[in-house]
Amino acid sequence: MNHVAIATFRTVPPEAEPAIPRREAAFAWAAADYPSSDNSTALRKLQSAAARGDANAQYNLGWLYFDGEGVPQDDVEAYAWFSVAAAQGYAEITGERNILAKILAPADLLRAQARSREYCKLYG
Repeated sequence: MNHVAIATFRTVPPEAEPAIPRREAAFAWAAADYPSSDNSTALRKLQSAAARGDANAQYNLGWLYFDGEGVPQDDVEAYAWFSVAAAQGYAEITGERNILAKILAPADLLRAQARSREYCKLYG
């Protein structure tokens, strides 16, 4: 997804938004590395891998929270997982995370930054 798309993401009603291949890619990644017969099992495995410090899982989990795919949509949680993944070497997500920071309300950004620090200590 390019930066312009993230900046305008919230302006498109969910029902009008085309399927984003990144969602399927995140579940496909989890299913490939953590075989499962359904998305909920793949999601649990992805969450477990992220909690164990797997940067690839953290990156993909951030996108799932950003999109609200398999989890409640949560920009604060997405920002936190993007930050952990970036701290572990997924530098390409830094630009998207910074754009997300610009669309968060100030109070939400403060919560996202605090959660990021907490997650980096726990999972980074």
